[in-house]
Amino acid sequence: MVATDYYPLQESEKFRLVSNQNKIKQMKVLFQYSLRNIQLFMNLCPKLQQISIGISDNYLESTVQFLLSETKRNTCHLSSICIFGVDAILVEKLKTLIQSEKPLGDYSIKIIDKMFFIWC
Repeated sequence: MVATDYYPLQESEKFRLVSNQNKIKQMKVLFQYSLRNIQLFMNLCPKLQQISIGISDNYLESTVQFLLSETKRNTCHLSSICIFGVDAILVEKLKTLIQSEKPLGDYSIKIIDKMFFIWC
């Protein structure tokens, strides 16, 4: 995958206008994403409440860390993260990762049919 610098795009007036008007509250990412992609989506959709992502070979852990850090921000509306396609080994890795991130406030985890849910 080619590394893309989204910073100039995010600093543009058009991006800010779209971001300010954007009302998207749910997103499902169905492609092989990178942490940069998820950061871009979070900046583009500041009212996002729920995000669903698959397993990314190189970016799952860093993406989950980023999303958990976003839930700690007062300006973030994200309250639900779903990771689909998980197996038992990945479930344990994710639980350990979440505990190490020390989310603020209450959170819950539920696993349903290879889907790992985090509610913040």
